[in-house]
Amino acid sequence: MALTTPKYGGIDDLFISIGSTGLTAGTDEGIPVKMNANDQVAKPSAEDPIAGIIGQDIGADGIVDLQVEGFVTLSYTAEGETIPTIGACELVCDGSGGVKTPAQAGDGLKKYQVVNVDTSATTVTFKL
Repeated sequence: MALTTPKYGGIDDLFISIGSTGLTAGTDEGIPVKMNANDQVAKPSAEDPIAGIIGQDIGADGIVDLQVEGFVTLSYTAEGETIPTIGACELVCDGSGGVKTPAQAGDGLKKYQVVNVDTSATTVTFKL
C-alpha cells in the first residue's frame, strides 16, 4: 500500500516549558519565536533566528510550551527573497508569524531539513 499523504506530526516532537513576554493566548499559538532573554522567548522581527514554535498553551503567568524538535508546517514569506527549497535550507523568522529564507544567506545560520514546500498555500514543512 502506497503512502499518499505523508504524516509528520508527532515525529520526534519535543516541547519545553519556558517564560515568554508579549505573547497572547488565542492568537500566538503556532508561531515561531526568538530568544529574548535568559529563559524567555518573544515575538520575533524579520531575520531573527528561530528558537522554536509556540505550542498550544500560553499561560497567564507567561509560561509557554515551546516546540524545539520535530516537524512543523508554517506559512512562509517570499517578498524579494527566494522561496524555501526541499532539503537543507536556511530559514529565519519573517516577523509575521511565519518563516522565510534569509535576505543574506550564510553567516552561520541554521539549515533545516525541508520536506515539503506548498507554493499554492505558501507553507513549508521542516524539521526543527
